Amino acid sequence: MSLAGKPGHLLLCTVSLLLLLSAVSALPALAQKAPPDKKATTATVASRFTGSVSCRECHSELFKSFESTPHWKTTLDTRRGPAFQGCESCHGPGREHVDSGGDPAQIVRF
Repeated sequence: MSLAGKPGHLLLCTVSLLLLLSAVSALPALAQKAPPDKKATTATVASRFTGSVSCRECHSELFKSFESTPHWKTTLDTRRGPAFQGCESCHGPGREHVDSGGDPAQIVRF
């Protein structure tokens, strides 16, 4: 079978070949991308949190109030990470707040 008399088939074959070559040439670039390091990502996120004990050091009266509400139960959640524990489960990561000497702009306030 000859494609010489069928320009539509020749065009289709040429386009198909170009697409195939493009896909094959992209494979090495895709293979070189390493998957994200889950432990490193988790450690980076965790480092933004200080824990409720840190909050208690400066906010002792508020912490006593916190302990008398149902919210204290969030301190028991050790499965989902620091974003779901204690004060920071509502107020967000406290590392920048603590490192800034207590700058209120560095923490979620209600």
